[in-house]
Amino acid sequence: MTDHKGREIVPGHPSLISLHKQLQNSDQAYLLQTPNRPDQARFWFLGPFEGREIIWDALLMNFEAYLHHECHAGRYQLGDCVELQQFIEISERDIEPLPVTIVHDIPEINPSALLKTVIMLRNYKRLHRGRHQYGDTQFFKIDAD
Repeated sequence: MTDHKGREIVPGHPSLISLHKQLQNSDQAYLLQTPNRPDQARFWFLGPFEGREIIWDALLMNFEAYLHHECHAGRYQLGDCVELQQFIEISERDIEPLPVTIVHDIPEINPSALLKTVIMLRNYKRLHRGRHQYGDTQFFKIDAD
């Protein structure tokens, strides 16, 4: 399914108007899509991108959750040494809601971390598709823990 500009729309996701109403009624800046876990959260929020208001489909993870995810995807093996920086990765697909993965060096994903992430993405002026890395590089050794 596509919108009037030919962008792909993911079935089952809210429209911009319906999400705006839901957020207004809940007095929240975001709408959780999965139960909040201490290491990751998936949520929707509204914000600017490429000159228009969009729905962001955000996945926020800390380093531990990201490394666990990557190991299960087969990208890392036990014993690997991994260099990792914090990053924001915006989908290359022209789709709405627009998927974005944010990996932060934080011990716990909580309401404060979610709100700070929403504010950061809304205020980021030169945001574009692809991966944006920032912060110091950290080194991890993949072990059985």
